[in-house]
Amino acid sequence: MLQNTFNLAQSGFLGTYFGVNFESVASIIALIIFFGFCIFIHELGHFLAAKWRGLHVIAFSIGFRKIWSKKWRGVEYRIGWLPFGGYVDLPQIDSSDDQPVDENNNPLPRASALDRILVAMAGPLCNILFGFVIGIFIWTYGLPAITAPMDQVTVTSLSAGSPEYKAGLRNADVITKINGKTFQMDWEDFVQEIIFHNGSISFDVLKPDGTDTQITYTPIPNKVRAPSETVAYPFFECKAPAVINPIPGQIAEKAGLKKMDVITAIQLADKPKINIGDRNEFINALSRIDTIQGAAIADTLPCKVWVRRNRVNLEKPFEMNLERQPISMSLGMNLLNTQMPVIADAGDHPVLKKGDIILTINGAFPKTFQDVRSLLISENPDSKTLVKLSLLRGEKRINVDLFPYPCENMAGLPLTIRFAPGIRTAGVDQATRAIGIQKDAYILNANIFDHVWSSDTPEMLVALNPDADECDTFTVIPKTKYMMYVDLFGVKYPTPWKQFTNTISSTVRMIKGMFNPDATISATNMAGPIGIVDFAQKVAKKDLMSAIHLLAVVSFSLGIFNLFPFPVLDGGHIVFGLIEVVRRKPIPSKVLKPIMMGCVMLLILLMIFVTGLDAFRVKNNFDTKPNDPFQTQLLVKLP
Repeated sequence: MLQNTFNLAQSGFLGTYFGVNFESVASIIALIIFFGFCIFIHELGHFLAAKWRGLHVIAFSIGFRKIWSKKWRGVEYRIGWLPFGGYVDLPQIDSSDDQPVDENNNPLPRASALDRILVAMAGPLCNILFGFVIGIFIWTYGLPAITAPMDQVTVTSLSAGSPEYKAGLRNADVITKINGKTFQMDWEDFVQEIIFHNGSISFDVLKPDGTDTQITYTPIPNKVRAPSETVAYPFFECKAPAVINPIPGQIAEKAGLKKMDVITAIQLADKPKINIGDRNEFINALSRIDTIQGAAIADTLPCKVWVRRNRVNLEKPFEMNLERQPISMSLGMNLLNTQMPVIADAGDHPVLKKGDIILTINGAFPKTFQDVRSLLISENPDSKTLVKLSLLRGEKRINVDLFPYPCENMAGLPLTIRFAPGIRTAGVDQATRAIGIQKDAYILNANIFDHVWSSDTPEMLVALNPDADECDTFTVIPKTKYMMYVDLFGVKYPTPWKQFTNTISSTVRMIKGMFNPDATISATNMAGPIGIVDFAQKVAKKDLMSAIHLLAVVSFSLGIFNLFPFPVLDGGHIVFGLIEVVRRKPIPSKVLKPIMMGCVMLLILLMIFVTGLDAFRVKNNFDTKPNDPFQTQLLVKLP
């Protein structure tokens, strides 16, 4: 019955990805949620189609080994404690010539071949439709990308001894074509183009001296990137170009800049022209727009921008006046609100005075009463260990040495210490250091937080630097940002159709690679539900949209996989229905049952195989380096 054939159909390998770091409890919980919903959508398709065609439904189950059930309108709805699949028990769509019976062993009429085809097709179709629904969401809000779509790849680092290096590729080379074709793809797609290609790879390369050449090499597994895999990750990294999207109606668009323009150079006012190689250099160049300390604040700043458009470097720059954004004011330093111990009552102490601020105790910043207590109090009356205090008295630093007080707690001190708000500089920029304010300086005028974010006038700061004996007054010109009003591409917006066709393409290329001796992709790169769920956990921790996209990929993959013409899958039932239409009679049970049992065993072996691969990866504790360009690990969209 369909119960016996659909059970394992939902338990097959649902994807391929590289790298697993399994955390058992979290993965099991995620497995229930992540796959449970995809399977629910799949089984719902079978269920609704069966109801539409008037077929008898015994049970609708998510998971196996029933732990809960409820019968409603003749259908038993079940939840199983094994969340590795699901099924709809439809006795009438058994493809053999056996007599179908209901749950009470009453005979039922056989479903027609058309009914069986429609019901079998409904599950995968629902998965694909669900993938399109998620795809629309991703298309609308965008998917994080390592780089923007690139029409050329600039090599920034290359492993010596790699096949690319031996073929002649070097740092600063610009790859303009791959396998003789121009491209417009982000880094992930570029990497997949290499991984899934069977045989040698050719690059058209523009050398730094302007000469064109072509290099050809045969990819090999990159054990540096993926020690436990046989995947041909490139042995080089690339620059992420400064691809822009001008904000509609703003100065950049009005100046003539267009979506997908690549910034190649920028000139600010009368400063030297700055060549831009990647988006980080563009961001750094824009940061230089900040006014320096002591400079006047202007409402606009002249700017020239050079771009590459449609693979052509435009000679004439685009000119515009960048606009000041006053809400971005800062003093060029990170100010730390802290609590400073103050002598509230010094009593008759010969050195300390009321109002003294304790800056450091033995060179350390006191943060709590415990810090003060542990250094100013000693239960040993004969202690001869001096305590070195640095005090701020008025606007001068006073350094004193004293012995700890021989008492058990703060109540025994002949003076009173309270904590009061204070401000220290946790960090300063180059311009602020240039006027003399240092890191860990103590700021006396503590009201600067009240107006620093909206002030256009100089700030007079009274500060005690850590190496100064008295306070100084510093004149600080607030910094301001000048805006170009462009978005840098950090996201991509693949259409739902593109997401679907990418899944199909990866599936086909994966299968071809598994049977091609020249490919680095093989059956050992597959992963089961455990591996994919673990991967989903990692993706979800980094970015929600990537996790949602993974759900779409799994849903697409589940639909595509179940359409394979394999006897225990939905595609197999469709084929059996078509055979019955041609033969005009059902397939004999004595022929069909051995085929089904053999395929069930194959599917079980496949499940054991991919689970073993997951276990192997767990044992080797494989994980991608967090800072390398493959940190969003590649999912080969094969169900």
